[in-house]
Amino acid sequence: MPPCVCYAVLALWSNAWTTAGRYQKSEPCVLCGGGLGLGGSGGDDLSHIGTCSHVQAFFLRKLRIELRESKNLFFLFPGIDGDLICRWAIGIYAVYSHLNLCRHDPDESDNGNLEVAVTKMWGHCRIASLFSQCARVTLHKIWADIAVED
Repeated sequence: MPPCVCYAVLALWSNAWTTAGRYQKSEPCVLCGGGLGLGGSGGDDLSHIGTCSHVQAFFLRKLRIELRESKNLFFLFPGIDGDLICRWAIGIYAVYSHLNLCRHDPDESDNGNLEVAVTKMWGHCRIASLFSQCARVTLHKIWADIAVED
């Protein structure tokens, strides 16, 4: 895996993602625009990101991973299958990168548009695949199906 993917996963596990909730602020989700709660009730915090409809749609449509409304599958390895772990880690990187891009460049925001968010996160997956043979091989297995959808 590329170092950027490994960093995104380690940052997730150590609560190092820059979210409003991490700084005890209440702001809407950068992706879906939903929720203003603090402490797990929605909005821009890790507890919401794990169940965000935009993140769930991205994982299901583009990475073929069903999170099933459970944030546990977002935060923890989804199984022992190496291919699945690779897709999951790349997905974590894509969400992390896209959230940061939206926060630092408001022009990149999706304004709550699900299709735009999924497409942009998929673009981050493609970037990760440029730097890793493992990522390229893993994503290539599902690209044929996805190319038909795009």
